[in-house]
Amino acid sequence: MADLNDDRNVNPMIYDAMCELETRISGQYVAWKREAKTEEEAEYWQREILRLSQEVQAVDIDSQSAIDAKRAELRELFASLPDEAPEVGL
Repeated sequence: MADLNDDRNVNPMIYDAMCELETRISGQYVAWKREAKTEEEAEYWQREILRLSQEVQAVDIDSQSAIDAKRAELRELFASLPDEAPEVGL
């Protein structure tokens, strides 16, 4: 019988919820990319989209604690996103 407190006993819905947060954040980055005033700004947001995707893909799908940590990080990031694109330091 599996130990429900085992870090390797992961509910797949938790992973899906993490991926949904990535999608929401990436969607905001796509909007900012489209609104970019320069090609450099657009490229910056494209790099952010790819960086975020790579971070989420690097999370161990079999580790509850890794998924929980990334979900918490993404929730905080999503909550902090402003309505307007922040200035990017290029």
